[in-house]
Amino acid sequence: MVVLLLWLAMPARALAERSGPDFLRWGYYVPYAADSFDSLQQHLAELDVVALHWASLDRDGSLEVEEQPRVISLLQSFQGKVLTEVINRDVDQETAHRLLTEPAVRERALAALVELARRWDGLALDLENLAAADREAYTAFTRELRARLGGDKLLAVAVPARTRDLRAGWAGGFDYAGLSESADLVFLMAYAFRTADSPEAGPTGPLPWIQAVLEHALTQVPREKLVLGLPAYGYDWALGAAPPDPPARSVVYRAAVELARQHDQSPAYDWAASGASFRYHDGDREREVWYEDGRTFDQKLALVARFGLRGVGWWRLGGEDPAAWSVLAARASGGQFFPETGYAITASQFLDYFRRRGGVGFFGYPVSSEFRLLGSRVQLFQRAALQLGPDGGVRLMNVLDPGLLPLQRVNFSVLPAPTWEVQRQAPPIEAPDYGTRVAAWIRQVVPDTWEGELVGFQQAYFGGVDCATAFPDEPCREELLPLMALEQWGLPTSVPTRDPRNRAFVYQRFQRGVLHYDAATGATQGLLLGDYLKAVLTGRNLPPDLAQEQATAPLFRQYDPRAPLGLARPRDLPASDLRGAFQ
Repeated sequence: MVVLLLWLAMPARALAERSGPDFLRWGYYVPYAADSFDSLQQHLAELDVVALHWASLDRDGSLEVEEQPRVISLLQSFQGKVLTEVINRDVDQETAHRLLTEPAVRERALAALVELARRWDGLALDLENLAAADREAYTAFTRELRARLGGDKLLAVAVPARTRDLRAGWAGGFDYAGLSESADLVFLMAYAFRTADSPEAGPTGPLPWIQAVLEHALTQVPREKLVLGLPAYGYDWALGAAPPDPPARSVVYRAAVELARQHDQSPAYDWAASGASFRYHDGDREREVWYEDGRTFDQKLALVARFGLRGVGWWRLGGEDPAAWSVLAARASGGQFFPETGYAITASQFLDYFRRRGGVGFFGYPVSSEFRLLGSRVQLFQRAALQLGPDGGVRLMNVLDPGLLPLQRVNFSVLPAPTWEVQRQAPPIEAPDYGTRVAAWIRQVVPDTWEGELVGFQQAYFGGVDCATAFPDEPCREELLPLMALEQWGLPTSVPTRDPRNRAFVYQRFQRGVLHYDAATGATQGLLLGDYLKAVLTGRNLPPDLAQEQATAPLFRQYDPRAPLGLARPRDLPASDLRGAFQ
């Protein structure tokens, strides 16, 4: 069957949302948080720029660097750019003023920075809280630093966000246009609209404000230099009378999710502002948490493509929702992120096949990232699994094969077993008119009405793909649609059968799926085979009867993110690698 249907596979197509070959993925590493190292170690290959937050300039122009040997060792194999981030000590205006204006201090600082740049690929300058009076001095400082670094070292400059040109306040000391003349990259810190001192709860980087910030920045900075900096943190506010000073405390994604779990809360989303939030009680005090997750990150990341920016980064590694990496991969590859499950389709071959074979209606949402299973690249969806063959063609896995998931009992339901009596009736594959004959046979074996009930199996089998789906940009070839249905479901391997435990349930089994009719609701749909396969692999949300059935199977509870290759028992599952498969 596979040989016959390979020619139906559609070629991968260029996708309109691709961010371009120069799209940069930037991550800030901080040495004071263990989760920052964990994130760097796990996702290093998914970054293009790593900025090391471990150097600071003192008021006398001297430079203090707190390097970490394990990070240096990890970065030796990194294929991207490593920049040392440099801040002014204590983010202090007086320190910055001396560095920029006192000749001896300025010279000492410039010499130290040039020496530091030799260590890696360049510098990420992040002097903050500059006095407006030092605006021109800072521009001149970066111009001099650029000249001394020469052409083989990168210079990036971080700037605070604003919606118009200012000559006062936190952002008043930064000449966007002047700084961009010297910098190779400008990192726009599109956060801190709200801080721990803000009396009103809400997102630290609301979406309308970020849009306005970008619109202003692009009047000053070339878009090919501009990197959008997003927050990977939020705040937990104390509400009511006499709040503490400050009224809020910083919180990263994992801490926010744990708080919600402890207090049995689910997040609400403000899609206009782009933020997730919930409330809880801490003793007599009501508190309100606003934070960022994969969904809000996806909203904001869309601005990179919309405005044609050079790339995106966030403060800081380790603060992010793990789903942010799926979002990032989708944007970088021209794929698609699905906030419903937090996973993305990043391979163009998988995405094109998914879209041309019924999309969410047939497959459901993705429930894994890509991973290697028994020698093939695989991605799981709620109802199916896609597999990339050695020839580069995409096909549906025979999930119900004996070596994978020979499903018989799940969620207290009993499914029909595959029977040779049904399969032997199929027309021989060698027949010259096989396509016509097999479609006619399937219509005989797969009914819409069975034992007086409108089970709708035939309609579900042949109705998953229509002309608009399969041939969006070309004339429809209707004669191929039945073969595409065959490609999706495979041959029937049973006749319709009632569940002996619940006669309102009727099932029919196929090579690659199981159709289920529920007489109580009148609904007909495919079983969630991808979800069940994921449950077997991970042990999460695993129905007891399925656990008992699969207890000795090679796939059973194999996923272990702490083990090499992510496998609990690698000998039982050769040519497989589950690292990063399930966030």
